[in-house]
Amino acid sequence: MKSDILNILCIGHPAQLLAPIDGLEYTEDMNASFDVIAVFPDADITALYENMFSLKKMVCPVLNLTGKPLKRQDFAFDIFIEQNWSLIETPLRALLAKIALLPDISSSPDYSLLTCLALSYTREQDLMAQWNASVPELVDYPLLSGIASQRNHLEELTALGLLSASSFDKVHICSSCQSSRLNVREECVKCNSSHVDEHSLIHHYRCAYHGVSDEFEEENKLICPKCNHELRHYGVDYDRSGNVLQCEECKEIMTEPNIGFVCADCGTHSTGDAIKVRNWSNYSLTPSGQNALITGSLPKRAFASVFEHLKGVYTKHDFIAIALFSRETAIRYKRKLSAFRIEIVNLQKMRNEMGNQELNRTLAMLAEVISEVVRTTDAVTILEDALYLLMSETSSDAAKNAFDRIDKKIKTIISYPVKLQYQEYDFFDDPKIFIGDMK
Repeated sequence: MKSDILNILCIGHPAQLLAPIDGLEYTEDMNASFDVIAVFPDADITALYENMFSLKKMVCPVLNLTGKPLKRQDFAFDIFIEQNWSLIETPLRALLAKIALLPDISSSPDYSLLTCLALSYTREQDLMAQWNASVPELVDYPLLSGIASQRNHLEELTALGLLSASSFDKVHICSSCQSSRLNVREECVKCNSSHVDEHSLIHHYRCAYHGVSDEFEEENKLICPKCNHELRHYGVDYDRSGNVLQCEECKEIMTEPNIGFVCADCGTHSTGDAIKVRNWSNYSLTPSGQNALITGSLPKRAFASVFEHLKGVYTKHDFIAIALFSRETAIRYKRKLSAFRIEIVNLQKMRNEMGNQELNRTLAMLAEVISEVVRTTDAVTILEDALYLLMSETSSDAAKNAFDRIDKKIKTIISYPVKLQYQEYDFFDDPKIFIGDMK
C-alpha cells in the first residue's frame, strides 16, 4: 500500500467500467500489486480462493459485490460507487493497517498455520465451524476458505497451545473414504437390508399361534397359517399383542433394528457399532497464538515435542558433536557403536486420517515403546519426522533387534498400522552420510 492510494483487484468485472473514486486504482491482473479484492457477480469464487492461497494473499480484505453472501468477506454492498465506498473506507483502512503490522509469513514453511492465526487476529473473530453439505467432511471454516486440511491445521495449533477449542458437534465418518455424507438407516439384524417394516402381532386363541399380521392376511380375511381357521372377531378369536419389525428381504423378525450407515460418496456400508466419530470444534486465538503470529514463527512442532522427553535427547548440534566424539572413542578402543534412523513413513497419512489429537496420543504410545529401548548412554535427536539414534556398545545386529522389538510391540498396542522404516548407517567408515542426512 503506497501513500493513501489503494489498489483494488477486480474479480468478475472489467476494471475500466468502474466509476473513478479518489484514492483508488483498479486492476484485473492478479499478479499485480493490490491491497483489496473486490468480488463481482461473474467471479469464479472457487478459483478466487485458490488464487488467494497460491499468491499468499489469504489475509487480503475482500469486498463482496455479488449480491449474495460469500464465505470469505469483510465488507459487502451492491454497487461500487463513492457513496457506498465512503461507508467502509475507514474500517477497511484500519484493517489494512493491522495487516501491515504483521511479519511477512509468505515464505514460511508454516504459512497455512500462521495464516489461520492471522485471519483470526486481524478480523478479531473466532474460527467458527459451519455446516457445509457441499464438502465430504460436512463441516468447514468459512474464514479459512482457500486453505486445505483446515481441521488438521486447527488441531495442530491447539496442540501447540496457540488456539483453544470448544465443541461444535460430532459427525460419523465413512471407514473407506472418510466422508461424513452418510445415510443413517434402520436395518435388518440378519441381512442388513433397510427394507424393514412394522407389523402387528396376532395371537390366535384357538391354536395359540403367534405371528405377524402378514401371515394371516388372505383376500381381505384373516386365516390362521397354522390351523387354517378364519379369525372373525377381535377379542374372541384373536387379539393384537403388539408390534414387531420384519425384514421384507429375509423375513427376519426383530423387536429393534440395527442402525447402519451408507456413504453417499463411495457407497461403503458401516454398521452402527463399527462407525467412527469425528469431533469438530470452534477455535479461539490464545495469547501464545498471538505472540507466535507477531514473531512469525511457531513453537516446536507436535512430532518433536512428543519425543523430547526420551532419555538422551539432544539438539542436532550437540548430537553431532557427541556422535563424532563417540566414533573416535569407539575406533580407538575398538568398541561397538551403531547409528541408525527411525522414520514413520506414513505419518502424513496418519495426520490426514486420525487428526492431530488422536495422532499425538498414538505418537505418545510410540514414544513410550522407544523409551524402553533407549538407554542413558545412548543419544537421540529429532528432526522433522524422524529420530536419529546413536547406541554405544551396540552391534549392528543388536541395533536391528532393538528396532524389531519396537516395531513388534507397537503392532500389538496401536490399532492403526504405523509403518516404521529402519535405516542403519556405516558410521565408522563414512560418518558424513549419517551427519549429512540430518541437514
